[in-house]
Amino acid sequence: FRLSQPQQMMAQDRKIVEEGHHVVGTGLFMEGIEQNPMYYDLAFEMLTRGDVVDLDEWIEDYIQRRYGKADF
Repeated sequence: FRLSQPQQMMAQDRKIVEEGHHVVGTGLFMEGIEQNPMYYDLAFEMLTRGDVVDLDEWIEDYIQRRYGKADF
């Protein structure tokens, strides 16, 4: 399957964790994310987080990190 939207990626990740699957690795198929830098950042951050990501808050933080300010 192809996950090109952050919401889909997060839902799939949560489903895997909640069903108790024993994940021992992960990977990204770069052609499946339509070259979205935000997607890369979120995907790799989710590898180290144990909590559910508040996407709206995460996007605000991402904009600040990437562009140096929260608003243009």
